Amino acid sequence: MFGKNFFFNVIFALTITTAIALPVLAEPWARVDKMGDEAGGNDMYDNDGTVYVTLSHSDDAVQAQISWNGTSPSSPGTWESIAVSKTSASYYYNSDGKKYCHYKVKDSSNVWSSVDYNYITVDRLPPQTIFSLGSDTKEGDNGWYKYLEVELDAVDATSGVDYTKYRINSDSWQDYYSSFYVPQGKSQMVYFYSVDVAINTESTKQQGPFKIDYTPPVSECSLSGTVGENGWYVSSVRVSLSAQDNLSGVEWIKYKIGFSGEEKTYQGSFTISDEGETTDIMEKSL
Repeated sequence: MFGKNFFFNVIFALTITTAIALPVLAEPWARVDKMGDEAGGNDMYDNDGTVYVTLSHSDDAVQAQISWNGTSPSSPGTWESIAVSKTSASYYYNSDGKKYCHYKVKDSSNVWSSVDYNYITVDRLPPQTIFSLGSDTKEGDNGWYKYLEVELDAVDATSGVDYTKYRINSDSWQDYYSSFYVPQGKSQMVYFYSVDVAINTESTKQQGPFKIDYTPPVSECSLSGTVGENGWYVSSVRVSLSAQDNLSGVEWIKYKIGFSGEEKTYQGSFTISDEGETTDIMEKSL
């Protein structure tokens, strides 16, 4: 239409985006692998105060710190430096209770790892066992017991009581589960001790000696006279009384003549002359 040719130049702009892969830096890590009462151990309790830990960390660690006096998993105590090359350490605690060890490392990029921890309970004190007499115990006279029931109560403030044992005199040790009766004898000793979960062993305690007599004495009556028929005597009867007791001994023998007669202490043989009389006999050990 214009009689001439027109040329148009079109310029396109091309933008190219290049993705560059950067290396991902791994964060350093630290672990308290084990905590025990012996080197290499991993225990719940320690019974002497000296605690050992086994440590590990990432290869790029250049600095390490450890804390022994934390109060909880998230509350480390005072940090102190420890050689990165050390894979174990020990610490002495002078008090009982749950003890925390925290550990962390730093890499060459000045990045600290997350804090790791482990814990152990220190229990250096043995349990205490309390001796008492049970409600079935019955006292006699002159220091003797008719029955002797024993109760043992053990307590431990930290790890708890694991078991209690007892024995009578030189007999074998028995596990204590509930109260028991001491067998009769003139000189009975009771020995006992307890062990807690941390394997602290109480020194053996003892109670006694106890004098125990469960068995009543046995009495005998000897009659001397002229015997008639059907168990009757046709003459005066001489009565002699005796009693035996192999442990506490016989304290007295009492008797009465007839059901309603007066109770008397036996002093020696006596004679019954009246017809129809019977004799009742009682005896007592010490």
